Amino acid sequence: MKTWHDIVPRILQGDTEVINNLYREYRLPFIQWVRQQYGVPEDIAIELFQVAMVILYDNVMSGKLTELSSNPSTYLFQIGRNKALEYHRKQRRWATGELNDTVLEYLTQEVGDDKDAVEEEYLLVDEGMQQLGEPCRSLIYGFYVKKMSMEALSVQLDYKNADTVKNMKYKCLQRLRKICQDLKDEKREG
Repeated sequence: MKTWHDIVPRILQGDTEVINNLYREYRLPFIQWVRQQYGVPEDIAIELFQVAMVILYDNVMSGKLTELSSNPSTYLFQIGRNKALEYHRKQRRWATGELNDTVLEYLTQEVGDDKDAVEEEYLLVDEGMQQLGEPCRSLIYGFYVKKMSMEALSVQLDYKNADTVKNMKYKCLQRLRKICQDLKDEKREG
């Protein structure tokens, strides 16, 4: 790849080599990153990369993206982040029989079919998770997103046993609930 500054003009000129080079250069790092950061299965990670490439191309062709002000990986990975979060939202929404086990359901009250309310609650929980810190973030993520057992989490997080993890998970969820309530109160006041 010559430089990332000339990517948009080259795509607009129909240069397929630039797309092929982007695909080859960023495919593996993207897939590894999205799997590690967002715990998606490999087939979903591959699909997310392909979606990110299509969005990049479409945004250039439609004029939404007129220049890359940073490395293309930054642009692709941001799309990947958004799509991975969207994937998890859909998984939570449509999971049968597991809705009561999700962090979202644990932290929020009944919101019914109001998609905007569900989305708002999800974003609130996501923001709360970012503020939560370690080891709580890894514990909650491992249990609710990766669907890891208490035993597996005790090994991964180096806890004494599954009971210790269970107690820690309860404390972490209480802390997350408080953070989310504080965020909710801030938004109402602001």
